[in-house]
Amino acid sequence: MKNHFDYIIVGGGSAGCCIARRLSEKSNCTVALLEAGPKDRHPFISIPAAFSEMFKSKLDWQFESVEEKELNHSKMYIPRGKVLGGCSSVNAMIFTRPHQDDFELWNSNLWSWKLCLPYLKKVEKQFGFLHDQDGDAISQYPYHLHSLSSDFILSSQNYGLKQGKTSSSISESAFPFLKNIVKGKRYNAAKAYLHDRPKNLSVFCNTEVRHLLFEQSKCVGVQTEKEKLIATNAVILSSGAIQSPLLLMNSGIGNEHQLKENGIPVRLKNDQVGQNLQDHIICGFGFKCDNTKTLDSLNQPYEKFKALLQYVLKSSGPLTSNIAEAGAFLHLDGNLVPDIELHFAPSFFIQHGFIKPQGFGFSLGPTLLHPKSKGHLHINKHNPNKAQIEMNYLSDPKDMEIMLRGMEIALDIAMQHPLKKHITGIEVPKTIPKSKNEIELLVRQYTQTLYHPVGTCALGSHPDSVVDEKLKVNGVEQLYVVDASVIPQITSSNTQLVTMMIAEYFADFLLPNK
Repeated sequence: MKNHFDYIIVGGGSAGCCIARRLSEKSNCTVALLEAGPKDRHPFISIPAAFSEMFKSKLDWQFESVEEKELNHSKMYIPRGKVLGGCSSVNAMIFTRPHQDDFELWNSNLWSWKLCLPYLKKVEKQFGFLHDQDGDAISQYPYHLHSLSSDFILSSQNYGLKQGKTSSSISESAFPFLKNIVKGKRYNAAKAYLHDRPKNLSVFCNTEVRHLLFEQSKCVGVQTEKEKLIATNAVILSSGAIQSPLLLMNSGIGNEHQLKENGIPVRLKNDQVGQNLQDHIICGFGFKCDNTKTLDSLNQPYEKFKALLQYVLKSSGPLTSNIAEAGAFLHLDGNLVPDIELHFAPSFFIQHGFIKPQGFGFSLGPTLLHPKSKGHLHINKHNPNKAQIEMNYLSDPKDMEIMLRGMEIALDIAMQHPLKKHITGIEVPKTIPKSKNEIELLVRQYTQTLYHPVGTCALGSHPDSVVDEKLKVNGVEQLYVVDASVIPQITSSNTQLVTMMIAEYFADFLLPNK
């Protein structure tokens, strides 16, 4: 294995695949992309409906928080992709842009809607999306859309929402989600960026980095489980909101007290590493259905075999569904950015899909888009390669207030025609709530992550920020963080597109030319 490169990228996920491709397009440099997990060859990766089957598998880091006080002291499971393509290989494939006013909260002249929009469009084109007359990304391929998903949109209209189009826009409306699914199969970041990679790009899977290498104030490489790799121009961390700050900490960059407590020599004091942890959370209802056959039929051996045959022979059928087929964005109290995103699934989706009730059902619930609550992570003293994660979900009472309003809206929509006619009972909770207190109990019992952690290496203009506005780690030469961890305030949308936008922008404009 060659051990000297111009650029080393740690993490072959959504951002890492993008940066690796763009840097390797400069023919005069060599690039190494290091991924801790395997290549993206597992058959479940291609099958959209199988995304939750990869949870708690070898393709998942299987993170877990400490007990969350406001969620009945439950530990929150936090899946993260440990495979080439990262979370783009294991997520639900919803492809939406941030709201343009999200960037106002980033407080940076370098990160504005005007400057970022061209790179959002660049990502969309890389994934094969077209752009309509409004400039929004649209798919040239049809998606699986269950009749119940169509009924959700009609019921949302009867509630008072507009019907939107399937595009990257997040206007206040209900619509089938845009998804990175091509001809019935997942199209992840590895396929989009690495399918015809240049020869000067080396991709190393099953290669986990233990810590960074330094010469005085300069990062010069990485130490993997097996050997040292040297970078002439830069080391770029793209390991995500959990692993990137953890790698900085294990390399001596972080809170002085925590580093010393874990026996790690302090290289650079920065109390912000691992702080500012934000995430979208979701809760909802699971309604029992009449004889309408939902995607829960995939739990039955014969129906699963029939669907698999249809998928293999024609790349069609229920296995091409991403489960969360449709949704809506809602602005409360006249806010400029949306406060709630509804997700609708024509199936039961309870506790990450691990609970599979008998019969047929559908799921509908709100996602909190701009949580006030923030968590943090630090080194686990029992295992320095694992993070101790405190999400602090719902620690700010305003978050519960918004979630309750979202739950009430979801329940109202479910009681509209034509969804209501399909409902024969309720699975989650066991009876329809009759008061705000009962809804709050439901939220505390069933809230989970929507899989969008960000913010733990937040960018900023202040010297105490983990990275500066060009994503260079403050106080260290030739070291950058480029992934969702640099997002200072979480966006109004599902985060995979904005993460790759950050990578495109960095590779094209922010990284100094060598």
